[in-house]
Amino acid sequence: MALTTNIAACCLSALILAIIFGYTIKFSEKTSAKTRIFSLIVLCTIIMLFFDILASFDGSPDTFLPVLNHTGNFLLYFFSPLIPALWLLFVRQFINLSKKADIWLLAAIITVFTANCSIVLLSLKGNWFYEIDADNIYHRGPYYSIAYAFAFILLAVATFLLIFNRNKIERRYYTAFLIFTILPLVSMILQNLTYGFSFIYNGVSLSVFILFLFVQVQDVLTDYLTGVANRKKLEMYLRKKVLDSTPWQTFSAIMLDIDNFKNINDTLGHRAGDSILRSTANLLRECIGEESGLIARYGGDEFCIVLDTSDPVRLKEIAAKIRERVDCFNESSILSVKLAISMGYATYKYGMSVDEFQNTIDKLMYEHKRCPI
Repeated sequence: MALTTNIAACCLSALILAIIFGYTIKFSEKTSAKTRIFSLIVLCTIIMLFFDILASFDGSPDTFLPVLNHTGNFLLYFFSPLIPALWLLFVRQFINLSKKADIWLLAAIITVFTANCSIVLLSLKGNWFYEIDADNIYHRGPYYSIAYAFAFILLAVATFLLIFNRNKIERRYYTAFLIFTILPLVSMILQNLTYGFSFIYNGVSLSVFILFLFVQVQDVLTDYLTGVANRKKLEMYLRKKVLDSTPWQTFSAIMLDIDNFKNINDTLGHRAGDSILRSTANLLRECIGEESGLIARYGGDEFCIVLDTSDPVRLKEIAAKIRERVDCFNESSILSVKLAISMGYATYKYGMSVDEFQNTIDKLMYEHKRCPI
């Protein structure tokens, strides 16, 4: 019964991962290091699930099953740090580390992997981690828990990097990354407390599925060109802000439009126009910084910034900061056309509908476009 349950769980996990792998290969950017590492994580998890199935064939010592049992268990222990190592490399793709830090990170991964492989090979003689007796029955060794220490170390380092660099990682990824790290750790604990069922790689499979699902949902709400939120996400966010507002605490928003954007496309080409849009999104991120809120691409050359502050003075300061950042961009830009923007901004008055508030800041923006200050 335990064998059947374990095989069924591993096969189901492998099937789900195979679908994710196929989707990633077909629709994701194949040249991206992030895509390649994620694909490797999925593929290696499928392989480890296969090893896990092989390691489930206890009993029947007079058949070929002992070969499967020995092979599966050896490979499971030998490659146990592989997926945590790949995960650490995947997390690193979202964090800007110095070359020195990268060298230390790579050295740590190689050291951990080499140490694990060496100890697993040495433990075969002393049955430190596991033993398969003459009846082809698997038993945990006296140092079984230590076998997963190396994988734990790599996951712990990845978790530390995530938390320490949380301000450098997009919010749409941060939560999913933490879930991916925590679930395998929980699975390791469950594996140590129970016997007879494979928690670890089924737990990793669940983590991969959650990560894939979460990122895909977030991508639906993200503007592909600029990386900021799209209009659908903006509408959802604004409606939530309106519902959460009280007479004492509201929010504010800035509507921003790139002046003469059509002229940029006609003069310099659409690639230059796309570059201007990306640069605008980046400078808005820099201006908002630690402010709580949302940056969204509202339309072709329009952006909307929703801020938690309801202080008109603070709102004006942020608007002034955006103008200053645009001036700095123009001074450093090699483009013959200068970036110019029009802005309309206001604090939300309690009781207004979403459409009324959007119309208000939209009108203010066009007033500024007609009569720039």
